[in-house]
Amino acid sequence: MKVFTIQSTSLENTAEIAQKIAPLFKKEDVVIFEGNLGAGKTHFVKFLAAALGYEGLVTSPTYTIASVYDWAAGKILHIDGYRLTSLSEFVDLGLDAYFAESISMIEWAGEFEDEFPHYLKIKLEYLEAEMSRKITFSYLGERWDSDFEKIKNSLQKFQ
Repeated sequence: MKVFTIQSTSLENTAEIAQKIAPLFKKEDVVIFEGNLGAGKTHFVKFLAAALGYEGLVTSPTYTIASVYDWAAGKILHIDGYRLTSLSEFVDLGLDAYFAESISMIEWAGEFEDEFPHYLKIKLEYLEAEMSRKITFSYLGERWDSDFEKIKNSLQKFQ
């Protein structure tokens, strides 16, 4: 598995990072966000959705578990697995009906990330001493073999 890390020193930096990588996403892609509470997972999803062209409100689906955002090129499925305690709870939601027509952005996927044969993982860590975010990119599956290098190259200024 390939991995690289960058640093974002502001919300503006994070928005720019999302803007640079968004053109690589397509239907059926899964992006898994990892990080502690307050690390910036939902903010990153908001920035990615905006960079993809979605103009509506993006909020954390912690209590609704999933939100679907329609935009010109398809759907964004935003899932928050924080309250899910098992794989069976995730499967019982029936969200798999959306995977083929959506870009799925999943926060707190620990209980069920193994269900996806291909995903890009974005791990966010708050660095209190530096008031910044450490963002680590990795992936699983052939889908990201070529685009991962494109992501890395587009984010060189943040390394």
